[in-house]
Amino acid sequence: MVTRGENGNVGLTYRAPALAEARLRAGFVAAAEAERARGCEPELDGIALVRLPDELAVLAGSHADYLEPIVRCFSGRC
Repeated sequence: MVTRGENGNVGLTYRAPALAEARLRAGFVAAAEAERARGCEPELDGIALVRLPDELAVLAGSHADYLEPIVRCFSGRC
């Protein structure tokens, strides 16, 4: 799915098989640890799992302007 944000940004979203939250979080931690083991700082410092667009308001920091339309569509509200 291609999504365009308010500022002209373009987001590409790929659907992946559903996985349990614990498995997603473990995979994220493993990837970050592998980056650090190579002497690199991971690009992302955390992961947030959201189900509804309203949950985006409580996320710390900034996020891509095309994220809200993606979450809205995947929650069945597009």
